[in-house]
Amino acid sequence: MLTRCFLERFGFYFCSYFGHCLIIDGHSFCNDAFGYLDLPDFCIGSDSFHTDNELIGRVQEFLQGYGYSVAVNYPYSGAIVPLKHYHENPRVKSIMIEVNKRLYLEDGTMNKNADFDKIKQVCSLLIEKIRL
Repeated sequence: MLTRCFLERFGFYFCSYFGHCLIIDGHSFCNDAFGYLDLPDFCIGSDSFHTDNELIGRVQEFLQGYGYSVAVNYPYSGAIVPLKHYHENPRVKSIMIEVNKRLYLEDGTMNKNADFDKIKQVCSLLIEKIRL
């Protein structure tokens, strides 16, 4: 409930003040999700109305430039959009970026691995790259 209320106000404020809004919905997933063993390093979730191909392409190109594998809408799909704006307001853009936990955690633990700071930096640079 709190999240929905926040997103509704957030989307309205940014669209009113800046003329547009980009929601970056970040998550991570286990490498053995769904019992599959060959999952990508990053998953991009998109929405046909709120995520344009140019944005998806920029994210893919950036991550692949660092040598990471990237899949779109696999193993997860979709992008969060406040209901008030869902498929109504083209100025609200959204993309989901899922990071495979194997990139930054020791296998089977919640302990940071040697690449934790590298992934943190790549994600920070990615956010800067895709800002509207």
